[in-house]
Amino acid sequence: MKREKGITLIELIFTILIFIFVLISIAKGIIDYQKFQKRAHIFNTGRILLENLRGTIETRPFNFFDNITNYYQTSATCALNGTCSFDTEECYTNTKYNTANCLPEFYCIYCLQNNQLVPSAENCSFGYQYNVGFNVSRIVDIENPYVLLGYGICIVVWFNDPIYNSTKNYRSTVIVRNWL
Repeated sequence: MKREKGITLIELIFTILIFIFVLISIAKGIIDYQKFQKRAHIFNTGRILLENLRGTIETRPFNFFDNITNYYQTSATCALNGTCSFDTEECYTNTKYNTANCLPEFYCIYCLQNNQLVPSAENCSFGYQYNVGFNVSRIVDIENPYVLLGYGICIVVWFNDPIYNSTKNYRSTVIVRNWL
């Protein structure tokens, strides 16, 4: 019997299976890359939002905080040499997302829509949502606790990690001083 040269049907099926396996692996890699790119964009946008809020708060005059009535009381003190004691962990622990706890002129919800952060008074109907919490603490003189020297503002930006489906946050503290 004479052997003919060529590819058998089993060899052809085996080659096609290897080719399909390689294509599926490449497609999964591309999909995972896109997910991690989106995740990195969401994390970066949350950090930028926090930095923008912090910068805006730092530009506010001292009397901007005078009318805020929902202070978080803590043992925050400052000496006249500029040394302040402010328990930020306690402040962050007590900072909750609450739309009634927003600072005047600020929002507690921001929606990422078409790569733009849009402030919102309600939950995002489309796009990606960032929740913001503020906590304001009075900072008093270490020598005379009745003398107000400043405010400590804790800012927390919460968002959902789209890959691991867990809540992440960025935190920052702003100390606004009024030296006498």
